[in-house]
Amino acid sequence: MRLIKAIISLFFCLLWIIVTNYKSAPLNSLGALLTYQSGLLSIPTDEQIISSTNRDLVIKIDHFGIPYIFSETDKDVAFGLGFMHAKDRYFQMELMSKMVKGELAGMFGPRAIPSDEFWKPYEFDQKASEILVEYEKNAPQLYAYLVNYSEGVNAYLENNTLNDPLYTLFDANPQIWKPEYCLMVTWYMSKNLAYYDLHSERQELLDQLPSEVLNILYPMSPNDIKTILPSKIIAETNATLPQPLEKVKLGSKIKSKEQNTDIGSNNWAINSQKTKNGTTLVANDPHLFITLPNSFYEANLMGDKIQVYGYTIPGVPLIVSGHNTTIAWGITNGEWDLTDRYLLETKADSVYLLDGKWIPFEEDEYTIEVKGKGTEQIKIKRTVHGNLIQEKDQYFAQKWHPSEKSYSVKALFEMMQASHWGSFKDALNNYDYPPQNFIYGDVNDTIGIVCAGKLPTKPKGYEGGLLDGTKAPLSNEYVSTQWETKNPEHLYLFSANQLPIQNGQYFGMHWHKDDYRVNHIDRLLKAKDDWTVQSIQEMQLDEVDLSFFHLKDFFQFHPLDSRYDHITRLFEKWDGKMNTNSNAAYLYEHLRMSVEAEAKRYAQEVLQVQQAPSMKSFLNYLSQDTLSLQATVLANILARTDSLLSMEEFAQKTYSETSDFFAYNLSFLPGFGHQIKDVGGNKNTINMNAKAHPVFRSIYEMEKDQIKGYTSLAGGQSGKMNAKHYSDQMDNWREGTYKSTQFTDDPTQLHHIINTLNFK
Repeated sequence: MRLIKAIISLFFCLLWIIVTNYKSAPLNSLGALLTYQSGLLSIPTDEQIISSTNRDLVIKIDHFGIPYIFSETDKDVAFGLGFMHAKDRYFQMELMSKMVKGELAGMFGPRAIPSDEFWKPYEFDQKASEILVEYEKNAPQLYAYLVNYSEGVNAYLENNTLNDPLYTLFDANPQIWKPEYCLMVTWYMSKNLAYYDLHSERQELLDQLPSEVLNILYPMSPNDIKTILPSKIIAETNATLPQPLEKVKLGSKIKSKEQNTDIGSNNWAINSQKTKNGTTLVANDPHLFITLPNSFYEANLMGDKIQVYGYTIPGVPLIVSGHNTTIAWGITNGEWDLTDRYLLETKADSVYLLDGKWIPFEEDEYTIEVKGKGTEQIKIKRTVHGNLIQEKDQYFAQKWHPSEKSYSVKALFEMMQASHWGSFKDALNNYDYPPQNFIYGDVNDTIGIVCAGKLPTKPKGYEGGLLDGTKAPLSNEYVSTQWETKNPEHLYLFSANQLPIQNGQYFGMHWHKDDYRVNHIDRLLKAKDDWTVQSIQEMQLDEVDLSFFHLKDFFQFHPLDSRYDHITRLFEKWDGKMNTNSNAAYLYEHLRMSVEAEAKRYAQEVLQVQQAPSMKSFLNYLSQDTLSLQATVLANILARTDSLLSMEEFAQKTYSETSDFFAYNLSFLPGFGHQIKDVGGNKNTINMNAKAHPVFRSIYEMEKDQIKGYTSLAGGQSGKMNAKHYSDQMDNWREGTYKSTQFTDDPTQLHHIINTLNFK
């Protein structure tokens, strides 16, 4: 009996050993994941950080994990930021660099192959190395800054245990950081913010719809649009460029691509004459998909010429939104169309027609390392127009302009050292990708905005469709105008991803988006003349959806079926606020989604096109059509809304049923994120709550002798799920609580410091 028990015990011991040591790529073994020091269940501890590197450098870390980096030299400040980025976010940094190089499958296995197939052929690692060599020759200060940043990253990796559970989870070890990796952030962010390709969908609209329908349902430049700049600048044109395709017959019915139209951002600046305390105000809240860790990392840098505070992107030593001693700035996404799609005529899958001749495709082969699977070969075909794309039986070529060399890092490096409006806009004159709208304010009460980026020149009359692939490609020419303005008569400037200017210049894919958020920001800024930091905070948290009032105006002209009184009563008293505890907001979100669903149905079944119009355009179109059509559409909307709600006792529901969301860990594995409850807003509100959210909120108040900051970060400073700063700011962000920032060149004036790192 004892022998049997011993055999059974031995069996289970062996089974436990096998189970806990078995690895299923890309994940590590169960035993490794359960280790005390670095596993997923490891207990958060205060790190004993080794920082002895003989640098003129001191780093103070406050109770939020924000580093305050002090040195007499900029290169040592860069070293310090690299050290802190590696300490808190190295997995995130390495993930970015591996993605852009097309090497994710080597860490994550087969599921990452599609990502590598996209990135690898662009050869960004080679382009980054070439740009770094250029900087060494013509921008030595920046070159030294990037090199010292990288040395700081590697100093942390060499001297400290990188206790990040994600490395344990994926059975990986950190690799050294190279200076050229800092340059890869421009391509990474360009893919997230400037990769739009709805040209086939747009071409279908141009082909199928008469101009009077097209201009209302899918307008390129609506008459009531509120542009970022005054629409007075004369657009540049080049009549020698080939004409766009007018009418084409696509080989098969296109399938509309899903693109996230919620990514965006808000920023605005207010002149002192429009504020209660006579101070200049700058506000910014970028909208991105929230993950843990956040895309941004807060830091204070005090060196020689570089004395700045604000938000960095881990992997690049720049403050992309923040302030220095005299100026403040913030960013929003430009959403310009930087992609050319050419319709090809091909034969035998091997040649394409160009200027009357059949030209063979160029072919390249790349090797992808796949964890647990060895290597995989991918082949890519190219034309003179760009990479080949096959969709069903149709062939296209695509040129993505940001895939060329980018010098945005140099522009941002110079921008954060600017001291006035002139040096600020001069620095951004060399900014290229991804296009951004940079709001500006300074201690001398100048406000301004620069819509910065490299805008490709398009053929005269181009409306966003396909280009003729049987002709020579467009030349690599770009609009030379810098789109900027300052100190307007109305005393405020803002951007919320709308068109920079309306003057015939083609900027891009704005025709499929609503502008309710744009109009609400403009209305609020115009109406008030006594702005304060507190009222700006309230505005950043505003949850009014203007689409409700548009729909309300439309409904009031039509008799409605009494069966839907429980829905239409919404229009009698509600204020349009998408508050989390509101039953009316819960009902309206279903109603709004029903309007969008009806717009899509109408486009596909009646107009026979795939791309749905925006809600605003659809309502404008209905207002000009027959009463019978309006009645039919309204009946469909109400019936659909009622059916969505009929399965529930909706009168007892609040908007939190819809508005709560989950912030995933950047690995997107379940169980490591954070449930966000009691958050209002939707896709149309200033406080956006959709597929994107404000990843941080910042407000900077400028007086003659100082700049005060107020910020709120969604998440925390650390990327390590076992660290106390992993998500410790999330509740404050959700509640709309701001912290007062600390900006000083005297370390003894700092408060709430919990750790000091000395490097000598």
